[in-house]
Amino acid sequence: MAIVFTKQLDINKINLAYNNNTVSFYTNSGISPNKATIEIGLNIVTLYPNPSGIFFFNFKDLISTLLNVDNFTDDLNPDIETTLVYDWTNKISLTDDVVTTIELSNDTTETDTRSITWLSAFVQLRNWKRTYPANDLLTTDVALLQKKNENDYFNYHLNYWIGYPFDLTLYANEEVINVVNDTNAIDYEFTFDKISRLVFSDGRTDVSIELRIPLQTGINDLDFKDFNINLNKITEHCPNGIYLKWINSFGGWNYWLFNKGQEQTKTKELGAINNDFNNLEDTISPLVSLGKSSENSIKVREQRIKDYDKELLTDLLDSAKVYLFTGVPFSKNTFNDWIEVNISGGSFVVENPRSDLYRFDLTIEIPTNITRTL
Repeated sequence: MAIVFTKQLDINKINLAYNNNTVSFYTNSGISPNKATIEIGLNIVTLYPNPSGIFFFNFKDLISTLLNVDNFTDDLNPDIETTLVYDWTNKISLTDDVVTTIELSNDTTETDTRSITWLSAFVQLRNWKRTYPANDLLTTDVALLQKKNENDYFNYHLNYWIGYPFDLTLYANEEVINVVNDTNAIDYEFTFDKISRLVFSDGRTDVSIELRIPLQTGINDLDFKDFNINLNKITEHCPNGIYLKWINSFGGWNYWLFNKGQEQTKTKELGAINNDFNNLEDTISPLVSLGKSSENSIKVREQRIKDYDKELLTDLLDSAKVYLFTGVPFSKNTFNDWIEVNISGGSFVVENPRSDLYRFDLTIEIPTNITRTL
């Protein structure tokens, strides 16, 4: 006599919280069921069977709510003189016992308990069928939490702009991972948590990951055992550029330095009230303004984007949390040197059979300006 699952969550892989996570189950006791409960920590969900005695449940809404405890806030404040690795496990993942209980009509119960892991992540159906990006998670020693490029499955291509904060978000099954820069044959062993942020720089150039693994200007082939990152170290760039970071579809953080764009201010009258109650010779203000609302936006354009960079920037368009860097380049920066912004909606070419180069025109919406109103 037991609970039989016709569809169950796999205990040997990471489940993506923002995709459907459905289960179906029944009792093989031969006794009709009254109801079932699914318990995760202090959360209990009550289910009732269909006419065939089968229960259905989708974990998506519950788990995505449990994972979003702080609106995806990035409050990492690294002290890289002490360590370059920071535990991010509880920020974007959840591992807990799922206790399933069926209450039978004869007042007995059947229970099943299994430990399930979820990641604050999602993948589009088309990308899943093309690249199966989550297959590496929990089955490899280390994985980068970022969308894969279907044309270059085992390699990632990232830009690292010197003078700006930068890090990688990693999932590790082994505590110690030896990272090798194959470009100069220098390696270093890092000790990771289940999910970690590996900080390359807080903006400074005299204290950075290069004290452990030197990087040459241009491409560095970083070997993380189960994947490689072609890291482009960029030393020449616009000093007053627009630097953004955003949470990507796998819960990691990505960065991009845009060239300085055109900044605009948009104002709107809030209205006016009638104040015309005096004779002509005594009238100064026939109308009293209620004030104005004011918003700033920055338009940026990135041209000749390669296919692998397109994947990264596409995640920016869909991101729920985007920050604009407001600190001083080439100096130590903290999480207070960022402000949250919004990327306005628009249409973007993300597949072009005639060219492998793309262009992104973005409008960055700055938080509403403070104005004086009545």
